[in-house]
Amino acid sequence: MLINGTLTFRYSGHNLSQYNKYTWYNTSHGFSYIHFKTNLTLDTYIMSRVEAVGVNYATAQCIRCAWVWYAYTSPYLISIGLESIYPGLTPHGAYMSSDGYVVFRGYASGLGDTTLSLNMIHANPTGYGYDLQITAANMNNNSGNYY
Repeated sequence: MLINGTLTFRYSGHNLSQYNKYTWYNTSHGFSYIHFKTNLTLDTYIMSRVEAVGVNYATAQCIRCAWVWYAYTSPYLISIGLESIYPGLTPHGAYMSSDGYVVFRGYASGLGDTTLSLNMIHANPTGYGYDLQITAANMNNNSGNYY
């Protein structure tokens, strides 16, 4: 369920790299965290990298950051890397939802009038052809696990 934001599915394909697969924007203010829930579960042995590129109008900053994780065997989700090139959104980790899906979380000092696109890539051999999808997104002030 989206709260104060719109997530648009841009492309469906079974390629190694999926550019501009989703776009997301919002016009509300007062939230610092965004949680993106995926369709990826543990025991898939897939390493994923998601990159966000966009602009945070509220803070007048560009967005370019990435999350990398490995969906290993239960109960291990290995968060391999978090990288931020521009400060408009900072990757804040990945976690497992209460129903067993990978969720990645970003932080900004303000998310008002923010727009971004998500690029996705998966490492070979297990990730090739996997169609990673965002099943839900939510803005809130929760720095922990929302889903």
